[in-house]
Amino acid sequence: MEGYSGGVSGPSAIETSNVYYQNQYCNSHPTIDKSFQELMTVKNQEYYEQLFEPYPDVVTLDEFRAILGGIGETTARKILHGNHIKYFFIRSTYRIPKVWVIEYVLSEHYAEYRQTLKVQV
Repeated sequence: MEGYSGGVSGPSAIETSNVYYQNQYCNSHPTIDKSFQELMTVKNQEYYEQLFEPYPDVVTLDEFRAILGGIGETTARKILHGNHIKYFFIRSTYRIPKVWVIEYVLSEHYAEYRQTLKVQV
């Protein structure tokens, strides 16, 4: 083989350089990652809007618990009182707009918290 220096040659050397250039390209264009994340968030939001369609636009605590897969009342109250989701407290009843439930399900807190839940949406 001409140009063989005893090291790796052939396709594996080319593949290694291609991987390097691909990573260099992705690192130099952070907007690609950002736009991809925005697109996925929109698709996820549409998914949850369809999933939660049977529920009213403003849900009670019991409906909120059902939406999140039947979590306990204490767990639901901890989420509310931990300021992880916005809510109204009207006449001793929790009222949570479905839009805010979807925001919570898409949040980082829920992504971490759902790992500890027995039931997941």
